[in-house]
Amino acid sequence: MTIDHLRSLRHQLHRLAEPSGDEQRTARAVADELERLSCGNVTKGVGGHGVLAEIASPKDGPTVLLRADLDALPLDDDPALSYASERGGVAHRCGHDGHMTMALGVARAFATEPPARGRVVFGFQPAEETGAGARALIEDERFRPFTPDVVLATHNLPGYELGHVVLRDGIFASASRGLCVRLVGRSSHASEPAAGKSPVQAAASLAQALAAMPQDATALEEGAQLTIVGLLVGGARYGTSPGVARVMATLRSHHESTMDRLAERAVALARGLAAAHGLEVEIGWTDEFPATPTDSRVVDRLERVALGLGRTVERPADPFPWSEDFGHFSSRWPGALFGLGSGVDQPRLHTEGFDFPDALLEPGAEYLTACVRSLLEADLP
Repeated sequence: MTIDHLRSLRHQLHRLAEPSGDEQRTARAVADELERLSCGNVTKGVGGHGVLAEIASPKDGPTVLLRADLDALPLDDDPALSYASERGGVAHRCGHDGHMTMALGVARAFATEPPARGRVVFGFQPAEETGAGARALIEDERFRPFTPDVVLATHNLPGYELGHVVLRDGIFASASRGLCVRLVGRSSHASEPAAGKSPVQAAASLAQALAAMPQDATALEEGAQLTIVGLLVGGARYGTSPGVARVMATLRSHHESTMDRLAERAVALARGLAAAHGLEVEIGWTDEFPATPTDSRVVDRLERVALGLGRTVERPADPFPWSEDFGHFSSRWPGALFGLGSGVDQPRLHTEGFDFPDALLEPGAEYLTACVRSLLEADLP
C-alpha cells in the first residue's frame, strides 16, 4: 500500500468522523476496504458498529489480534483542511483516523503476503473514547470465532520524535472513572432559606474534600489523581435558593486496586456529607476505563522488532496518565499497547490544533506489520 493510498484513505476516514457509538459510515468504509482486500469473515455490527476480519494461514499457529478505534471526538475540526470533517462538532482530534489507516495498511500487507502460520484478526472497535467499546466488542457472541491468543494496539503520541517506538512493561495507560454525585435537597424562596434545604454548602465541601482525598487515601508510591470537572448548583435566579447540586470528578490511578479504594472512599465521603446536611444523594459512574497492562514477553519482542528496523525505542518510567479501553483486551490475553511518536512539536491529543501526521502512516504500518509477523512466530500463551 503506497503512501499516497494511505494518505487518501486517512483523509477519507477523517471526513467521516463520527462520535462514540454512532460510527456507522466509518465502519462501512473500513468493512468495504477489508472486503476489497479479500479478508476473510468480514463481520459487521459487533458490539455496536465494530468490524472484525481475518487473514489466515492453512498452517496452525497463534491468533494475533490488531485493534484499531473507529470513533472521533466532540470537537470542531479545522475548516481549512481539504479533508475536514463533514459533521459539525465532531473531529478526529485523537488520531483514530490514523490508527485505522495503519491497521488497514497491515491488512494490505498480509493480503499480499499471507502469514506463514496462524492468523491475523483485525478488530475495529467502536466507542473507545467513552470506554464502552472494547468490552462491548469482546462480550458480543460474534467475537468468539475471532478469540485471540495475543493482542496488540498502538496510539500516536505527540511530544515524541516522529516514528519513535514507546514501550512499557507493566501498566502503559492509567485507569480512570467519571464520578457524578447528585445532592438533592429542597428549593425555597431566597428570602426564606430555612424553609428549604440548599445543597450549596455540601456541594462546595464535597468538591474540596474530593480534590484533597488522594493525599489521604493513597500511599506515596501509588499514582492517583482526582480532578473536579464540574460543580453545578443554582444559577442567576436571585429569588430562589436551589434544591439540587451536582459534583463531577474524574478519578485516575495506575492500578485497579488503587482505583477501587479511591472510588470507595469517594462514595463514602459523598454519602457522609449528604447525611450530615440532611440531603438525599445519588451516585453514578461513567466513562470507566481499566488500567492497560502489557505483557513483558510481547514488549520485549516489539523492542527487538523496532531495533531490527533501526527504530529508536523509548521506555518512559511511569504509566501515561490518560486512559485507553484496550485494557479490556490486554487484561484477558497477553499483549501490549504501545506508542508511536507523532512529532515533538505536534499539538497535544484532544486539542483543536491536532491532526494525525500523514508522515507516520507508512512507517507505522510497516512497523505494525513486522510486529504482527513476529508475534505469529511466537508461542506466548
